[in-house]
Amino acid sequence: MKIPVFEDCFGKATDEEIFKCESICLVTFPSEYKEILKICDGGYFDENNFLYFSISFNKKIIGCVGMFHVCSENYPCRSELMIENYKNSPEFFPEGLISFGEVGNGDLICFDYRADPKTDNPPIVIWEHEAAGSDEAVSFIAPDFESFMNMLMSDEEAEKEYARLTAGK
Repeated sequence: MKIPVFEDCFGKATDEEIFKCESICLVTFPSEYKEILKICDGGYFDENNFLYFSISFNKKIIGCVGMFHVCSENYPCRSELMIENYKNSPEFFPEGLISFGEVGNGDLICFDYRADPKTDNPPIVIWEHEAAGSDEAVSFIAPDFESFMNMLMSDEEAEKEYARLTAGK
């Protein structure tokens, strides 16, 4: 799995903090995600772009991970905590999604436990707040967390790939 180089990191999560977060959210996180939390519990990094097909906009879009949420409850900014986002989800946020990152415009990058709440390797989706309350609010990104991390790319790479995929359309 591609491990990002974090520019800013809010600490390292312990096994106990990760287990507590999982217990509150009633899920098991992917092992690859837990590895990331032990390196950097919430933070910003380069090569944070990904391409996906937005159902609500009906087109390919370049998404960008603004930041990963913090698992530990010791971080002072409550809005950036995974547990806080779970307990106080946005209006019309679908049950079974657990946000672990944000784009920066209100959209959330999520683990999708809707089909199988007991899995430890859920698909990755994006919840687009502009379409909240509709069936079009959730778009697929990757089959699992490792695939998601491996698809992240630089701004330049994302622009080139987007141009290649949308040429002639």
